[in-house]
Amino acid sequence: MSIPQQSPSRYRILILSHSAVVDVYQDKLRYLAREHDLEITLVVPHVFPEAGGVVKAHLGDGSYAVVPLHGRLAQKGPQSKYTLRGLRRLMKRLQPHVLHLEEEPESLISLQAIRAALSLRQPPKIVGFSWRNMYFPFAHWQWYKPKRIVLDLIQRMCLPHYDALICGSHEGPSTFAPLGVTCPMPIIPQYGIDPARYSPEGPRIDIRSTYTISHDSLVVGFVGRIMPMKGLDTLLEACAVFGSNVHCVVVGRGDSDWLYTVAERTGMTSRLTLIDGLAPADVPSAMRSLDVMVLPSRTTAQWREQFGRVIIEAMACGLPVVGSSSGEIPYVIGDAGLVFPEGDAKSLASCIEQMSNPDARAAIRQRGLERVEAHYTNQRIAAQIAQVYRQVLTNAGV
Repeated sequence: MSIPQQSPSRYRILILSHSAVVDVYQDKLRYLAREHDLEITLVVPHVFPEAGGVVKAHLGDGSYAVVPLHGRLAQKGPQSKYTLRGLRRLMKRLQPHVLHLEEEPESLISLQAIRAALSLRQPPKIVGFSWRNMYFPFAHWQWYKPKRIVLDLIQRMCLPHYDALICGSHEGPSTFAPLGVTCPMPIIPQYGIDPARYSPEGPRIDIRSTYTISHDSLVVGFVGRIMPMKGLDTLLEACAVFGSNVHCVVVGRGDSDWLYTVAERTGMTSRLTLIDGLAPADVPSAMRSLDVMVLPSRTTAQWREQFGRVIIEAMACGLPVVGSSSGEIPYVIGDAGLVFPEGDAKSLASCIEQMSNPDARAAIRQRGLERVEAHYTNQRIAAQIAQVYRQVLTNAGV
């Protein structure tokens, strides 16, 4: 006579994530911890490079456990090369029902964690995550390149063991299908926003007065890293069409020399304001002071925009958005903004012209607020991830 297996009252979930060393990237875990049937443990490197520096792991708010482990190469990166000391011992002690790897499948830490999980008497169900939206290894890498050989080998050792693979991009599943991945691949962003931090209400940086910008000008903004693939040259070319009627504000760090060179070439030097070194906590205040947010990313041989988090941050702050057609941007914007063909300054100028109408901005603003609330809060994302856990456990009869 067989005795039916009883499900545990709470499923033990072990999440491994290098990016969660930063406190804001643990927000969704607070909502996961509220799920009555889940017991959350987060494993992070004790330190990891983030935002141009080395960040010490945030230890959470007490509603979930955080275990910082010393990592080999964790302080230097890159993310594909680090491993963690004591990971196998931790898994043996915790005996998780689900191992959630918020690491790319070609990373050493994914391989280490999967090997440790498979060594347990009762291996956990394995849920992966990937931002990938291009086939990997990249087509332009020569077949004999050691990096190509090693990373491809690692991903082919990891992928067959996934019970689900969460993709942050709608293009993700099509990039994994040629690798033989057949497990469920739901589309869920890795992180959302906290409405308490990003909302239309709150302090504003008086950009116009501080930087002597005319109150008659439309203030078009960009927030992010200053680099060619972010398409800032396209943005400046588009803004240049409008003369003094449009002022461009760039909030971020990076290749400022390149940016100023482009501004000089396009005649935008006097109508470009660069705000460098703004603290992350002050970014929402800067966003609320803009009229329009633009993300003009441009695809390269081995990168296309994987999400564009700044889009949902801007929407949540009540800012109308315009984005290029690169990668995930059109999916994120949906019907709550305008999309132009990447690299097309003329089309972007047309979008900016539409945004000069206050009524048009108000309508798009409202749609953006509704879209963020429906799809991109950390609470919403946590609920979707929890459902993935339950589904893989149900499929396994746990």
